[in-house]
Amino acid sequence: MKVWTLEITGGNPFCIEVPHHPLLEHDGGKSVWHTNLDITQVAAIRDVAIQNGATLNAFAETDAAKVKEMELAQKMQTEGWKTAQCPLCYFCDMTVPGRCGRFGWHPQVLASAMKHPKAVESLAKCPLKSGT
Repeated sequence: MKVWTLEITGGNPFCIEVPHHPLLEHDGGKSVWHTNLDITQVAAIRDVAIQNGATLNAFAETDAAKVKEMELAQKMQTEGWKTAQCPLCYFCDMTVPGRCGRFGWHPQVLASAMKHPKAVESLAKCPLKSGT
């Protein structure tokens, strides 16, 4: 069993009852289910979706995590770091300009982060305290 994200689009509305789960309902538009299933259950849900004219995309949680990890590794290789400490820093955030949360996060988020001992420690060790 794995945690799966199932994205169902279009087709006719339908419901599926899977043991030990709440009723899984699709309204004919777009539905996203996040549930613990084995591969045979995913295949059965896919068959029901197809029978009802819907499309189903299924993603195992480990697949999504692996893709995210690969994307981060690629960014690290192509964009580099300002210092050797940056990849280990509490404020390291590949999603903000400059890859540093100290300069890219909303002030309220930053203030909340500074309550964490690791954030205080990272700031004390930062060679870029005045800017990126």
